[in-house]
Amino acid sequence: SLRPGLKFGALGDSITRNTFTPTSRSQAALGDILAWTDRSWTSWATQQTDRLAFCDIYALEGYSGQRTDQILGSMLPSSAVFTVGATGNTFTIPLGIRARRPNYVFVMAGTNDVTQAVPVATGVANIRALWAAVKSAGSTPIAISLLPRNAPALFPENVPVWNAAIAAAAATDGVHFIDVYTNCDNGSGAFKSGWAYINGATD
Repeated sequence: SLRPGLKFGALGDSITRNTFTPTSRSQAALGDILAWTDRSWTSWATQQTDRLAFCDIYALEGYSGQRTDQILGSMLPSSAVFTVGATGNTFTIPLGIRARRPNYVFVMAGTNDVTQAVPVATGVANIRALWAAVKSAGSTPIAISLLPRNAPALFPENVPVWNAAIAAAAATDGVHFIDVYTNCDNGSGAFKSGWAYINGATD
């Protein structure tokens, strides 16, 4: 028998935002659209499930440069919509996690907290608030570890501490935790060669 696929969304900073082009102008007949990019990790992840799950492009909320507390404040309301189409021939689509209510939401946030020297306890408390917000929206959060970073220098020392704290909080809150750091780490806290998350580069 046929069954609907599980729908995934994502919440975070630029690493999430760069899974799609937020607003792009196509042909005049189409007007504004949302478009995938070749760096769409949420899409690639769900494609590995052999059609059991899919990524909802309208349920991706990524806020470039924002800390965990700012991401929480930027989450779209349940009434948020995206207008599609050319002038005089448009329609609206519900936009954001609260409006779309995907089954699961990847939550990947905190890298900007590290660069701004936010205390671990403060950042993790904010991440737990993000999980709570996702749950309140009717979705199940999935916690994702912070990634390595080639700069600044404080990352190799601090990110493992953050990831351990996020994992511990996830266990306390009953949130599934995925460690993406270990596979990407070159052993010194930076990305493996060719894996670096840099604008314009292949991940």
